[in-house]
Amino acid sequence: MKTTGKNTEGFTSAQSAEGMNSSAVAKLVVVGAGTIGMRHIMAINLCPGAKLAGVAEKDESVRAELAGKGIAVSPNVERLVEDSQPDGVIIATPTDAHCHSALPVISAGIPVLVEKPIAASLNESEAIAAAAAQAGTQVLVGHQRRYHPQAAMAREMIRTGKLGEILLVSGVWGVRKHEGYYRQGFRRTREAGPVMINFIHDIDMLRHVLGEIESVAARLSNKIGGGLKEDAGVVSMKFASGALGSFALSDRVTSPWSWESATGENRIVPDAGQNCFRFMGTESSLDFPNLVHWTHEGGKGDWSRSISGEQIKCQRIDPFVSQLNHFLDVIHGLAKPLIDVRDATASLRAALAVLEAADSGCWVELQRPQRLPKAAGAGTSVWIASFSVSFEKFQTGFEFGIFNFWRFCRARDITRF
Repeated sequence: MKTTGKNTEGFTSAQSAEGMNSSAVAKLVVVGAGTIGMRHIMAINLCPGAKLAGVAEKDESVRAELAGKGIAVSPNVERLVEDSQPDGVIIATPTDAHCHSALPVISAGIPVLVEKPIAASLNESEAIAAAAAQAGTQVLVGHQRRYHPQAAMAREMIRTGKLGEILLVSGVWGVRKHEGYYRQGFRRTREAGPVMINFIHDIDMLRHVLGEIESVAARLSNKIGGGLKEDAGVVSMKFASGALGSFALSDRVTSPWSWESATGENRIVPDAGQNCFRFMGTESSLDFPNLVHWTHEGGKGDWSRSISGEQIKCQRIDPFVSQLNHFLDVIHGLAKPLIDVRDATASLRAALAVLEAADSGCWVELQRPQRLPKAAGAGTSVWIASFSVSFEKFQTGFEFGIFNFWRFCRARDITRF
C-alpha cells in the first residue's frame, strides 16, 4: 500500500476546526454532565471563543463535584438559563430528555446544540422543529463525525464518480464497553442501546456520504445483557441510489473495528487505526474513514489484474472542537447549522426503522422526510406535537408489551388459552 500527499484543502469554514472566528466570546450552558456532557465541557475549555457559564445537572453528587471546581450549577435548566443569560445552550442529557430540555430554551430564542439523536421519537423531533420555527431559533444537532475532513473527502470521491457506480457498502461498529457503563438504569433501555446511541452516527455518515436510505431490515440480539436493550445486531439497507449495504454492530465484543478506534476521536478508546467502512464501486473501492483507495493496476481491470491500496493523507481533528466552533458561528449569525432539525430527523427516522424492522422481521420502507412545521401557525404545531409525544410514548409501550407477550407465548408453544 502506498501513501499519497492528497489532503482536504478547501474544507468549508462551517466545517473547519477554526470556524469563522468571531471576536466575541460566547457564554454557554451545558445541560447534562454525563460522559458526553463532559466531552462538550472539555471542548469549551479548549476553545478561546467560548466560556462555560454553568451546568444544569440533576445528580446532586455530580453538581457538588462541579461546584467544587468553581462551576455554576443548578438542577433546573430554566433557572440556570435565567440566571446566567447564555448565548447558547448544549443539550447533552439522555435521549428521552432532549425534547423536554430543549423546548424552553428554544422558545426563549437561545441557539441550541442538541446531542444526537435529536429526540426519542419523530413527534418529539417535530415539536423541536415547531418551537424553533415559532421562535426563529437556530438548532444544531450533534452528529459530530461530519466535521472530520475524511468525511468531506469520501463524500467528494463518491459523488464525483471517482469510485464508479457504488454497488455495495459494508460496515462494522464493534466495541466492548466497560460494565460500569451500564450501571445507570437508562443505559439498559432501548433508547440507550447501540442502535439509537451509536449506530445512528453511522446512519448519519452513510446518508451524508452515500445518500438517503430507502429501506432497512434487521435482526437484534440481547443474548449477553438481557432486558430490553440490544447488545448485537445486523442491518441490511437499500439506498435511494440503488446501492446495497450491510452493517454489524455490538457494544459487547472485543474488536478494533469501530469509528472511535479508527479515528481516535473518543479519548477513552485507543486508536487502533482499523477502518470500519468499505465503499465498493465498479471502478474502485474505498476503506473509510482512514481513506485507503483500492484500484486495479492501470486504473481499470478485472479480477485477473493486481489490485493495490493508495493511502490518502488527511488531517486529523478534534470533531467536538470543530463542532463547537461551528456552533459559535451559528450563535453569531455567521453560519446556518450544518446538521439542522430536518437533516437529523432523517437519521432518527432510519434508526427507528431499524428497531421496527427487528421487531417485525420485515423490511421497512422509509417514508420521504415529512415536511416539518414552518413559522406560520407554529404555535399550534408546538401544542399538537407536544400532546402527541405523550400519546406516542403510551402507544409504543402498549405495543411493545403486546409484542413481548406474543413472543413469550410463541417460545412456549402456547397457541390457545
